[in-house]
Amino acid sequence: MNVRHTGSVALLAAGTLVAGCASFGSNEPTPEQRRLTSLEQRAERVDRQLENLNLVRVAESVDGVEAKLRELRGEVERLNYELESSKRRERQLYLDIDKRLQRLEQSGVGALAGGTVTDGSTQVSAAEVASDPEIQKAYGTAFDLLKAGKFDAAIRSFRGFLSDHPSSVYADNAQYWLGEAYYVKREYGPAKQAFSEMMSRYPDSPKVPDSLLKLAYIDYEQGRYTDARATLQRVLEEHPNASAASLARQRLDRMDREGR
Repeated sequence: MNVRHTGSVALLAAGTLVAGCASFGSNEPTPEQRRLTSLEQRAERVDRQLENLNLVRVAESVDGVEAKLRELRGEVERLNYELESSKRRERQLYLDIDKRLQRLEQSGVGALAGGTVTDGSTQVSAAEVASDPEIQKAYGTAFDLLKAGKFDAAIRSFRGFLSDHPSSVYADNAQYWLGEAYYVKREYGPAKQAFSEMMSRYPDSPKVPDSLLKLAYIDYEQGRYTDARATLQRVLEEHPNASAASLARQRLDRMDREGR
């Protein structure tokens, strides 16, 4: 009886050992292997998510850069337009100066003596001041600065001339060119004041139509189109034969085309 029991126990142990060996050599993954595989898969998913997130951030960054570039291009185009507009105004100013210089050279100083010039308190004839070389020199200096494009210096010089010689035959010219210098610099407030003072101080000056025209231009530049139209119409009505009338018609035609 003991012998049979001992043999059974030995047989059972042998079978268990064989089963364990069979399990060890099996292709089935162990729980540890399955957990390891699961962790590796999760790690791959996280990597993919991070990669996608980085791509999204890169795309957003690229979009931001492109938007900034579009903004900068728009700013460059605006600045180029303003620069070209300024250049056109300067060219127009120089053409105007050249025309006036040609007329002065053809007619001489006597062309300025069409009567008397007044500042509201005294009257001085052209003949009386034409003989004063200092007055001519002071005006010529300011005018040369303007022709050279040295607008700040020209403004100071014209202001000094008007302060020293408010009743000279050149005073209305100096007042007008003072406004022109400010206008070219796009300092519209002082330009408007200078042109308005030219008209009020020297109402009989041949510069009145031009000053009125420049007041209309300033209103146009500042977006006051209704006021600009009214002033341009005033040029046509009050000074139909002046050269400024032709320019006023051109600006009105331009405003019609622009719908302003």
